[in-house]
Amino acid sequence: MKRFFATLLVFLMAISMVACGDKPATTPSTTPSTTPDADSYHAKYGLPDVDFSGKTLEIIDGTGWASKASLEGDHNQIARFEMFQQFEEETGATIVASESSYTTLITEAQSYTMSGDKYGDIWLDMGWTLGQFYTSDLLKPMNDLKYLDTTKDYWHPSILETFTINGNLYGVSGDIAPIDNLSFMLFYNKSVAEELQLPDLYQLVRDGDWTFDKFIEYCEKAMKDNGDNVWTAEDRYGLGGPPSTIEQELFYSMGGYFYNIDENGKYYCATIDAHNTKIIDLITANVRDNHLSYDLSGGETWEVNTKEMFPTDRLLFCCYAASGLELWKEMTSDFGLLPMPKLNKEQKEYRNGGTQAVFTFFIGKNADQLDLTGYFLEFCGAYADDVLQTVSDTHYETLFRDEDSLEMLHLAFGNPYFERVTVMLANTAEYSVLFNTAQAAFNYTMATPGASITSLYEASIEAVNLKLAELFGY
Repeated sequence: MKRFFATLLVFLMAISMVACGDKPATTPSTTPSTTPDADSYHAKYGLPDVDFSGKTLEIIDGTGWASKASLEGDHNQIARFEMFQQFEEETGATIVASESSYTTLITEAQSYTMSGDKYGDIWLDMGWTLGQFYTSDLLKPMNDLKYLDTTKDYWHPSILETFTINGNLYGVSGDIAPIDNLSFMLFYNKSVAEELQLPDLYQLVRDGDWTFDKFIEYCEKAMKDNGDNVWTAEDRYGLGGPPSTIEQELFYSMGGYFYNIDENGKYYCATIDAHNTKIIDLITANVRDNHLSYDLSGGETWEVNTKEMFPTDRLLFCCYAASGLELWKEMTSDFGLLPMPKLNKEQKEYRNGGTQAVFTFFIGKNADQLDLTGYFLEFCGAYADDVLQTVSDTHYETLFRDEDSLEMLHLAFGNPYFERVTVMLANTAEYSVLFNTAQAAFNYTMATPGASITSLYEASIEAVNLKLAELFGY
């Protein structure tokens, strides 16, 4: 029934028109439509019947999530504007979304906040802007926001944990703003897998047996020279994808982390923890030094080669974001999708590296319509869980040949790992000092045979830990 409703909803919204003029503020609106569900949405989601008539919810939108006017071909955006209409009809409130950008939002937010004025009710921006908002003291904690229930499944726990600093929650995200297109996973060429007589890879995942050693074993089986004894893009490799991304995604999927919390609850640089060095050694010995992946370095060459090599059976696995579904939907041969492999069978869950670009909802320090804000977020979160994710599934189903692949898609981005320090410091002055120190050492080790991450790291680890202590107030 959910899928039927979502499909009907998309059809209804496809004929809707959303107006967007040159004014800085736009009100998302759609033509009135009927719904097969006679019950109100707030009742369906367990929200109280409230009346916010006469109130206006101002969204400062740096992502296009609330203010994007072009709906052509974007089923999630179509359903989202239907969600705005339902919210306005049932609460009496008016939604006004003002388009912004990262630069405009942060500078204007600082100007308004410093003068004691309010800059909208909700700020919608990329997750990595948390660092500048937090260090500039611009945010209001969301812990006790009325109506917002962060125990619900549609608020992603990993994201909530990441955006909780010293006990205060500063941002929320989840089904309300899907992250799937921004999460890396493994596509695999089914023709190559069949030629190699590989087992049912999907069943390996279901049984918890999709591990790093199996991944390496199959990559090695896939390698095939075309007969000239020179390894080029014309040969077949086990793995392809963006340079450094492959190794970093493997690192995260096997439980690696650049930062950790010690027994006193304080952050420290953890790249040389025994657990991490074990993973790094496995990646360097098996992926880097054995040449299982095609050397895709050199500007945008990796993207050109990956797009050409994967559909023509020259890669078994391709590490790519979900956007690859669009790249390869016209492939003559079939393809499947897998989560990144676990370290071993003892690791309970499949993980993928969370993206700093996840759409996140913030509240400015001087915001005052907190009840309306909390109700809006909870309404949208529940609506997204009920409708937007189903619409997304319907879209993805058209790109796959079987339902099993859709199951794997959910597993592939279902458990993203976000590092609080990484998101906190992205694009801030401390970013290069803290995150780049850990990641640069990792990347250098991946690219340089014989390099020691320990020797690279020892010289700066003390300074980095002092900076962490300063940032978090230890």
